[in-house]
Formats: sequence, C-alpha cells, structure tokens
Amino acid sequence: MKKFTLLLVLFVTSLASAQLKTSEVKDPVEIGKVAPMGKTQILISQYPDNYLFLYRDMDYPNIDEYKSFIILNTEFEDLYALIAKSFEDKKEGEIKVELQMNTIYIKTVKSLGIVNVQISHDVTKSGSVAGRTQFITKKQLDKLFGKKK
Repeated sequence: MKKFTLLLVLFVTSLASAQLKTSEVKDPVEIGKVAPMGKTQILISQYPDNYLFLYRDMDYPNIDEYKSFIILNTEFEDLYALIAKSFEDKKEGEIKVELQMNTIYIKTVKSLGIVNVQISHDVTKSGSVAGRTQFITKKQLDKLFGKKK
C-alpha cells in the first residue's frame, strides 16, 4: 500500500510540473510616434499578433493619463488608409470604425485650411468614449504609422 501511495504521489507531481510551458517573449517594435517637444503623445508598437496604439488622453490636459487599444495585424493597413482618406476628403465630421476588439471614432476638423484628425476609442462599444488623442496632421499620421521617417 505504501508503494502504491508513493507511486501515485510521484505520478501526480510529475503531471503538475508537466503543465508548465515556457516561451520566449519578444520585445515590441516601435512603429512610430507623435512626440511634440520630446513628450510622447501617441505611440504605435508592433507585437507578433497585433499592434498597440498608446496615447495620452487629452480629456485630462493637466494629468499624464495614457490609454491604449489593440489593432489586429489584419486591420492595421486598412485603418491607416481610412484615416489618410479623411485627410484627402477634407470634409469635417466623425466616422465610427468597428475594429474586432474595439470601436474607434475618427473626427476630422479643418482650421485655417489645415485638416486635422483626432482619434477616440470606446472600450465597451456602447458609444461612450474612453479617451481622445490630440489632433494630428497628415505628416504626423504618416510618421505614426511608419510610412515616413
């Protein structure tokens, strides 16, 4: 009976340790950022399966509160094309974009002949905005998405 209990304990402990799995974690690759005066306002980093869009929430101008959302690899280029099209159309307004994991809003404004875009995101997909980026120009958009260095 003692041998059976000993074998049972050894067998159970070997199963418990066999469940651990290790893998190598890769550091994210910075695609681009908007950093006026050296302070990062918006940053896009690439991970193996997705992109992280990190931004300073402009709803709180006196507090450095950063928020983020995920963009899947399959959505990245389409999102860039959609935002770039907002600059070309030069129409003021807001577009709702439903990504697989988030809902974002692209707000286009025109001031003194210059088109600017602001990106907001909704975590719950209920229409309540969680945070807003600063307004960016087409040049900043290209730099942010890694189109121009």
